[in-house]
Amino acid sequence: MTLSDPLSAAATRFGPALDRELREAVPDESRGAIYRLVRYHLGWATQNGVVARAEPGKRLRPYLLLLACESAGGRADGGLPAAAAVELLHNFSLIHDDIQDRSPQRRHRATVWSIWGEAQAINAGDVLHAIASRSFLRCAERGVSLGATHRALALFHESCYRLVEGQYLDLTFESRVDVSPAEYLAMVDGKTGALIAACVEIGAVLAGRDGAAWRAVGRAFGRAFQIVDDVLGVWGDPAVLGKSVDDDIRSAKKSLPVLLARESLSATDRTCLDTLYGADRRSDDDVETIRRMLDQSGARERALDHARAAAMEGEAALAVIQERGAAVAPLTSLLRVLVERHR
Repeated sequence: MTLSDPLSAAATRFGPALDRELREAVPDESRGAIYRLVRYHLGWATQNGVVARAEPGKRLRPYLLLLACESAGGRADGGLPAAAAVELLHNFSLIHDDIQDRSPQRRHRATVWSIWGEAQAINAGDVLHAIASRSFLRCAERGVSLGATHRALALFHESCYRLVEGQYLDLTFESRVDVSPAEYLAMVDGKTGALIAACVEIGAVLAGRDGAAWRAVGRAFGRAFQIVDDVLGVWGDPAVLGKSVDDDIRSAKKSLPVLLARESLSATDRTCLDTLYGADRRSDDDVETIRRMLDQSGARERALDHARAAAMEGEAALAVIQERGAAVAPLTSLLRVLVERHR
């Protein structure tokens, strides 16, 4: 199953308007050459600046924000600038993430840093961050009160703090062998979970609701998404994902499957895994050896059990919100399918 199943209706309803919002927010090359890098990353142009239409990605975050806004009783059009902002912020993080992970490919295309170099890729990511913040403020021009816009913008910036803090932890984990599942979950709640969780809360705030009541729902979305992402990073189909499934192992990422495998492997196998992960580099044979060890430990299914548990917590939180009058069916459907996705 892919995320297109629950998101297809959202893409049909919101996609064209979101596209317009994004294109209004992002300058073209007439303002500066840096925007060729940005537009290339977003799939709007080739590396030579020729107009293109590449796959835009799942767009989970903006659609989640708009669905939450509607579920809380708000109007999606008022939240469109915020939806564009979270998509742009997410893409800022992807450009920087690709540099840090040395990833050569993203969405079936060469990454920005692999074409223009690390320094210019950092600049492209930075300008996306600035564009995102400016886009968010336009909510006040779409019927959202200034107070609600500012409260939602504060959540947006807080999520960026936590995203970077989580990314810092993720990178420090690469040089450690003693990372616990609890530390991993704290990292996930920042790196990936913070922005996804914020989308739910921001949507509610833009609708005039108390966002705190929606926070547990957002946290569940974030955890479930990242845990499944970790599983796909080891066992996914590269043709579907648009990138290699060796990168996480090769860069010694302490993903949840790896941490769970360490808990169940024999002392000898654990030492072998730690030795391979502690080496400066991992060969193709090393990557396959590690993958076999993860297979034998049952780490894939155990990790998915954690994702399912997070989804159940989210459904429980949604049930509480539903009792208060929110229309949560679209969010419930999306949460359920998150743990079964293939991309």
